[in-house]
Amino acid sequence: MKKLLPLFILMCSVSAFGQSIQEKIAKLEKPKSYKVDYDKFKDQSTVFTPTTLQKRAKGLAPGFGVQVGITFKGIEPKDGVLYWIAFANRDTEWQMLNVDTAILLADGKRIDLTGGKRTSNVSSGGRLGRITGSSGWVDERMVFFLPAEVARTLSESKVVEVQIGKIEVVFVNDTLIHLKNLIFLAT
Repeated sequence: MKKLLPLFILMCSVSAFGQSIQEKIAKLEKPKSYKVDYDKFKDQSTVFTPTTLQKRAKGLAPGFGVQVGITFKGIEPKDGVLYWIAFANRDTEWQMLNVDTAILLADGKRIDLTGGKRTSNVSSGGRLGRITGSSGWVDERMVFFLPAEVARTLSESKVVEVQIGKIEVVFVNDTLIHLKNLIFLAT
């Protein structure tokens, strides 16, 4: 019996490390929240979450959301996993114009993000514009790559505040859970 115990422990640990990304996602609390895209031409996979609305100082920020993800070579994460965070905003005015930086406070510890990649689109008001009286919308998106240690720090934080352009928000709990889960998926 004593000889079988180490063998049993070894077999259990090998099977845990040999799980596919899909098997790991299936074990998460909300597995359908995570999407996996594979680009066969680049041999590259991306696992990402939906955009989650965040909180401003006074309630929800209706047009501001955060999406997090990982990108890696092949169909299973190994070395070289890239963590990323995307900030998306819809407003009647530019909020992140000429900005490529963000400041995060993770449990009060300052983290400066630089080199953000920005995309934007301006659209007419449409049906929503008629309801709100707006003549149009500005959709902005800013993506930052995160070093693994920054992703881990954010995932272990209880409170994360963000300032990007004219916007200041506090991450909702779902965003922090998504970050923790991505750390799990990448290892």
